[in-house]
Order: sequence, then structure tokens, then C-alpha cells
Amino acid sequence: MIRTLVLATALVAGSLAGPAHAGDRGGRGEVDGPAYQMPLVGECHQVTYAALAYQSEPSPAVDCATKHTALVVASVQLPAGTDWSEGSADLAAAQTAYCVPAFKRAVGRSWRVIARSAYLWSYWIPTEEQRAHGASWLRCDVNRRTYRELLPVGATPLLKRDTLPRNVQRCLQVRAAGFDESSCSGRHTHRVAKVLPVPGSGYRTTSGFLSYATAHCPGARKSRTWYATWRSPVGWNAGDHTLVCYLPAR
Repeated sequence: MIRTLVLATALVAGSLAGPAHAGDRGGRGEVDGPAYQMPLVGECHQVTYAALAYQSEPSPAVDCATKHTALVVASVQLPAGTDWSEGSADLAAAQTAYCVPAFKRAVGRSWRVIARSAYLWSYWIPTEEQRAHGASWLRCDVNRRTYRELLPVGATPLLKRDTLPRNVQRCLQVRAAGFDESSCSGRHTHRVAKVLPVPGSGYRTTSGFLSYATAHCPGARKSRTWYATWRSPVGWNAGDHTLVCYLPAR
């Protein structure tokens, strides 16, 4: 299944203009302890779509001047005793505090513009072997997704303007078993019709989001194949209160 996304210290992306190079860990990465093999902000990685099914992604950093599908936008040390299980409250809190804000800064636009884009964020934890050496960190990446594939990412800010070119616009590929978010330059069945800000501060139930979408999404009362997506609690708690409406692509 594809993953959707109290701290000690943090390294968070500010400007990521300078290139990072493979193997450059500042001479500190091989000492046992919380920072063992800890990624650096600004590193680039060649991550596969299949890797998104796992919590750890131990690929080496690559030269950012070469093709890469992931840019590290935040790297944080987590306290001893962190619950590493998928979906834990510890990991959710870390993503809300660091991954999502760093992702927004790297993309460089408002949530309503980002919601129209194919840029997404992902997180990674140390492997079991790395944790055996004391590693206790969280890596946050930005990626660009098309149908069951990750596409290359460039330099930040990733979006230079509010008007998005087709290859970074977000679409949906609807399947019998569900749907996948995709770049509109790839395989897709539905396009974004509207991005809505969801009022209120409390996270809604599924039926609450659906009721709001039915009342406000264009075509919801006329089209038989409209869709809506909304943010996870992690994204919502970090300030992304958008709901995206989709209609069939023409």
C-alpha cells in the first residue's frame, strides 16, 4: 500500500540552490548515534515508485546535476524511544512539524496552487540496520508523481508561477480498485476542476468531507463520475485545508 505522510534537533530546508553530491555527509555520517548515516538537506536521490510502499529508502545520494526523483527538504533527529511503526503518533507529529512545512517552502506556492500540482512529499525512517547503530532520524523528500512512476524534480522553488505547465499539473487515473494521483502529462482519466478551501479548524469525517464536496464541487450534482480528494490529518494539521474536485478529462 502506498504511504500517504516531540523532536530533538532538526535540519530544515531554507534555500536549496546549491547542488549536493553523492557521499557528501559532512564527515559525520558513519559514527554510531542518532545521526548515523543521517541524510542532509539538499541531497538528491533516485527513488523508484515501488519504494513508496516501504518506510525506509536507503539509496545513496546522487549528484543533483544528474537525473533524480527525490530532493531532501528536511532531515530531523527524533528522540530515543520513537515509535517507528507506520502510522504512529510520533511519526505523524514529525511529519506535520517538519515534512509538510519544508515541502511547501520547496514548492514555493500557496496550498491552493500546490493542490493543482503533481508534487507530493514522502518520508523515510532509518533501516533496521541503521537503527541498530543508533540512527534516530526522519528524512522528508519532495517528489513529482505520474501514473505509477516518479518523475525528475528540479531546483527550488519548484513552481515559479501560479499557472502550471501540463507536466506538473495534477490529474487522477481512476481504476476499478480506486485511483492514483498522476501528472496530467501521463496516463489519467480525470482533471482538476476546482480547488476549494475547507472552512473550520477541525478535521472532518469522511462523510463530512464528502458532504462539503457534493455541495461545492462543480458537476457534483450532474456528473456520474466526479471525484474529490482531501488532505490527510498530517497535512491538515500543518495548514493544508484544501479539497480538490475532479471531472472526467476531455
